[in-house]
Amino acid sequence: MLWEHRQLTLKDLRTAATFIQMCGNETWDEAYFETAYALIEDAPFTPNTTAEGDFLSSFGNLSAKANAYLLKLKFGKFLEVPAGDNIFEDARPYADAIFLHQETSDFLYANSRYPLNSKTEWLAERKTAFFLDHFFSDSSVINAYRKSSMDSTRIATLYQRSHLLDGVIQSPDTAAFFDEIKRTGSYLMCTFHAGNYLVSQSIYRVHMADHWTVRNRGNAAGNHIVVSENRLGSAFKAIKVLMSGKCLLIAPDSNVEDSQSVSELNIFGCKVNIPDGAARIAYEAHAKTAWYTATINGSQYEPVFVEGPQRAARESFDSFKTRFAEFYSAQVAFALSGHPRNTILKSFFLKFINLSISANSETDEVENETSDEN
Repeated sequence: MLWEHRQLTLKDLRTAATFIQMCGNETWDEAYFETAYALIEDAPFTPNTTAEGDFLSSFGNLSAKANAYLLKLKFGKFLEVPAGDNIFEDARPYADAIFLHQETSDFLYANSRYPLNSKTEWLAERKTAFFLDHFFSDSSVINAYRKSSMDSTRIATLYQRSHLLDGVIQSPDTAAFFDEIKRTGSYLMCTFHAGNYLVSQSIYRVHMADHWTVRNRGNAAGNHIVVSENRLGSAFKAIKVLMSGKCLLIAPDSNVEDSQSVSELNIFGCKVNIPDGAARIAYEAHAKTAWYTATINGSQYEPVFVEGPQRAARESFDSFKTRFAEFYSAQVAFALSGHPRNTILKSFFLKFINLSISANSETDEVENETSDEN
């Protein structure tokens, strides 16, 4: 049966459930997930870090009870452990099932500034970070879980864990950090779809509530600029926001397929193309730029801010774009070479770094074959 496969991912479950629904045999709601859970209760899913379908949001709107079974399928016994003071210590014993792309882990470990005591320890820390990233990503489902009729103790524990970010978000040090940014003027604050992306977004939204964010897609309500609705119009709006003295958070590392102009990043020798929209916005607005993310220091998240390049008088766009790409590359590389808890890769970087690693491996093989022939 499908459920007997130990490496079964939630994407597999979604595919099977959709097929059942298409065949008209049954709806894939509470009874379906209850049956699935009963079959593999002692062997929960292996969240696959290469499969976007392993995030619970990919299932769409389900009932609270169905969401409860999905959470149990994905996180297993972790849901039953009382929440402690250190969520990383809580999660570590349950993170071993996380599937990590081996070549990518080898590549990042080889470039790490924090190899720890051994590669085994480094991998365990990285798996824990991915496990918690999935946990926070599934927060909307966690809220639905609370509305179900499942065990009240587990609901309380789960809800407590999902709000562990409140400490850093409400910290006076964090508030002072952002007050200083606002005092020094508007910035195009650049982050990336890797590391603790969700955490950095959450912190920014609280402390920069009257400032702006760029999204690739989604709801344009409030202080959000949605690129997919109108790329050119979004760029003009972003420039206007910066020129009005507000900050703007953007992740330049989006999909390049619809972009006419790109910049090349160099991440540990991997060539990664990104749209040059962020560089163009900063250039046209004469805006200050900065790198922004959140890193894990011990058991706490901390915001990071690094000043970036600003357009010089009479500087050409090509010149500025090059300086911006070099700065952004350096910050991404520094982040990904840090503590393994900060080396989470989202779909964009996972895809393109994996492709680059594979391409480099194939090139090495060809060169070795050529050398052997000679």
